[in-house]
Amino acid sequence: MNNAAIMVKDIVKRFGKKVAVNRVTFQVSTGCVCGLVGPNGAGKTTTIRMLLDLWRPNSGEIQVLGLDPKQDSLEIRRRIGYVPEKHNIYEWMRVRQVLDFTSSVYPRWDRQEFERINALFKLPMDRKVKELSRGELAKLALTIALSHKPELLILDEPTSGLDPLIRREFLEAIVGLLQSGDRTVFFSTHILSDVERVADRIIIMNEGTIAADDSLAGLRARFSKVSFLFEQVPPHDLAFPGARRVERGQREWIAIFEAKDEAEIRTIAKTIGATDFLIQPMTLEDIFVELVGQRGGAA
Repeated sequence: MNNAAIMVKDIVKRFGKKVAVNRVTFQVSTGCVCGLVGPNGAGKTTTIRMLLDLWRPNSGEIQVLGLDPKQDSLEIRRRIGYVPEKHNIYEWMRVRQVLDFTSSVYPRWDRQEFERINALFKLPMDRKVKELSRGELAKLALTIALSHKPELLILDEPTSGLDPLIRREFLEAIVGLLQSGDRTVFFSTHILSDVERVADRIIIMNEGTIAADDSLAGLRARFSKVSFLFEQVPPHDLAFPGARRVERGQREWIAIFEAKDEAEIRTIAKTIGATDFLIQPMTLEDIFVELVGQRGGAA
């Protein structure tokens, strides 16, 4: 459907009386790197599992690579790569054995692609899986997911539990490996900085619904973040006309508004007695706070 690698329309998933996903609709275009973010319990993993036919929606429609997961589950799994948050790789096997085993499972396993990935990751081929660090295990899972050249790569919290340096290396590897070929990446995470680094499209989920679906530039354009400077510390109850949120400092206060032009901000600065102002770019964390109402480096 119109170059969509993933199409989701009005899906609902209930667990007893709890509605985990409520009438969610979105599309992910082929070649896009799309980040799915939201707080824990927002419905991200539930949505991904429905894409893979691990769970079925109570209602709604899903297509993955133009196929119906209910009817074409095996074909979809042959054409995608999937890295779950918890890796189910046989711990007693050595890395070499794992790769030999998985290469026999995928008819499209590409030895040259594997060699290219392994040249970057340098996997310890003779070590057992249970002896691998979390970073090495994540790299092994990604190697398995990518070595058959999937059309779509689905990652569920792929960097969860990794230290910042390993996480950075992992994300850069994903970007580098996907530069060749028209592949699509759909990954969920609660680490906002990961999405800001690599995604060209962002879907924000909250309480089972879509709170936003746009590019980072599009999300930033919704708001204005302004730093106001004062000669003296202003009174604590100083009102900022039209501000959604104000972060009080000493002589520098930061306010978030619905998108405003410079002339409007200049008028506000004059009204509140600020001597100067600076318009700052909105970070994804800033945007997340406005749309979902939670703070922190992790959603």
